Amino acid sequence: MIMLMPILTSQEIANFLSQSTLKGWKKEQNAIEKKFVFNDFLEVMHIINKIVLVAEKLNHHPEWKNVYNQLTIRLTTHDSKGITLKDIQLAQEIEKIIQKNKQL
Repeated sequence: MIMLMPILTSQEIANFLSQSTLKGWKKEQNAIEKKFVFNDFLEVMHIINKIVLVAEKLNHHPEWKNVYNQLTIRLTTHDSKGITLKDIQLAQEIEKIIQKNKQL
């Protein structure tokens, strides 16, 4: 039997999204998402490649859309059919990657 991650309540999601580490993330239906704008396409690809490594390590993979210098990331736990701690954790890791990139 597969153990599903419990879905977070609306209040739990609101509490997480109000943290400064998740600034700009919004709840959209059964997912959280954020749009990022970078300098150019190469910077987006650099960020995506870094996110891929973390996502693979966490065994949790984002939905994303890239148009030139813009990247929209959507996180949901498909098995649980909603937002779980896996989504919050990956969003926090993505923010760390973005912040490190800004410091370069």
